[in-house]
Amino acid sequence: LPGIWEDCSEWFSQCCTQLEEGLSLSRGTISGPLARMTDLSGDGPGADTLSGIIDGLMNTALSGVKVAVEVLVTFFITIGATLITTTQLEEIKKARDRSLFREEINRVLRTLSKVGTAYGKTQLYIMMITMAICPAGLTLLQNPYAVLLGILIGLLDALPIFGVGTVLWPWIAVSALSGKLWQPIGLAALYGLSALVRELMEAHYMGEQIGLNALENLISMYVGM
Repeated sequence: LPGIWEDCSEWFSQCCTQLEEGLSLSRGTISGPLARMTDLSGDGPGADTLSGIIDGLMNTALSGVKVAVEVLVTFFITIGATLITTTQLEEIKKARDRSLFREEINRVLRTLSKVGTAYGKTQLYIMMITMAICPAGLTLLQNPYAVLLGILIGLLDALPIFGVGTVLWPWIAVSALSGKLWQPIGLAALYGLSALVRELMEAHYMGEQIGLNALENLISMYVGM
């Protein structure tokens, strides 16, 4: 950790120096306080901060292991339940057909199937469009890995928790610290376009396939969240 800390401090110091030059500030205006804050020698603030980080990592290690075990157990229980359900599918269908609420159960299952299919198709369409937008935008920003990064961002955007912002927002922050103002502006515009396309397409295609207009579908998604 001290080695990583020193590397990060040196990188931040270079970014601050470039920022000072770009803003026509005297040398050390920004990098000076940063160097004092990250100083590991003696009883400097950097040593205290690093010590706090190490203590925090040690204190949360057990919690992390506990969460990992819980996730693993849940995963195997889900797999087991799925296998059992598959083997007893005919018995489950017979029990459903004998149920007093069979019509309601069938209606709910049909609706869930319809919505699930619509969601999958919509995410596929959005992912394909994002995979076209991101490489094009990164190409305009003259990134040498535009196609590869654009495809990876598109794949990440299809995941429920993640999105294009998972990659682009840290990238925007790092670019801003490096003093290249045109790059963070371009990345922010790329993020805004991708987010706008997602919002519009999700509302339109989902609503079209499940029988709601775009406004009703958009309201239902936000209420659900």
